[in-house]
Amino acid sequence: MKSRINEAKKMIAVAILLGLTASVGTAAVRIWVFGNGVETGSDRDSTDSQAYSDATTNANAICPGYVEGDYIKTLDSCINLGSDENPNWVCTVSVKAMCRAGRSRGLV
Repeated sequence: MKSRINEAKKMIAVAILLGLTASVGTAAVRIWVFGNGVETGSDRDSTDSQAYSDATTNANAICPGYVEGDYIKTLDSCINLGSDENPNWVCTVSVKAMCRAGRSRGLV
């Protein structure tokens, strides 16, 4: 629940920022956006890959424009909560990316 409230606050802040940008009309704004992903599975590599995919999807979801450049991993952690014979990997990945929103004198 707390996570959803924090996400809602972020979305409101981005909306306000974009509203101010739109009122200027010619300014492009670059902001950092963040995303998290958590997945579980029996194969570490595929579980980690899916968590990364979820994190980038979540970062894109809060970017009102488009992501410039690459995603930067800020956290990539996996732990096996099962056994060697029956693995149960839990992977958490966090990313950040530069988001560009608004207009820039026709150069967008």
